[in-house]
Amino acid sequence: MGTGLLTGQAPCYNIYETADRRFLALGALEPKFWRRVCEGLGRPDLVHRAFDSTALPEVRAIFQSRPLKAWLAQFSPEEVPIAPLRPLDEVPHDLHVQARGSVAWDEADLPYVPFPARFSLTPADDEPSPAPNVGEHTAEILGDELGFSAEEIRRLGEQGIIGGVTR
Repeated sequence: MGTGLLTGQAPCYNIYETADRRFLALGALEPKFWRRVCEGLGRPDLVHRAFDSTALPEVRAIFQSRPLKAWLAQFSPEEVPIAPLRPLDEVPHDLHVQARGSVAWDEADLPYVPFPARFSLTPADDEPSPAPNVGEHTAEILGDELGFSAEEIRRLGEQGIIGGVTR
């Protein structure tokens, strides 16, 4: 563990294991959020120990006393910055991930991550496509972008300097 504020030393900003061996992330840096957490844990005496690393064992033990779903149900209505850490197989089914369109499904019903940025005027093509072959665009780039002549490109290919030239 590091020594900074956000490196696992503060009880108010940490990852906790739950009774069902799942994990949740807590980001209650602001006093109002940490106060709600302490009240929800039944430990208002911890309010003034948000950044006291000696309180970590106590907070860990409390979170380990109940399953993840119980904690999420308890804190969700309280506006506490808490979130489950999802195993990879659960991520595509997460409501937030679905609402953001962060995962798409191919013809074989396998999930993939589409282009993450969203542009209103120039939408990205989210269909997966194979990566180009080695050298597939070499001639195009050398000729169109860098100004090499067809003869220069052919010679570079003959000399083995570039490969895959089909221009």
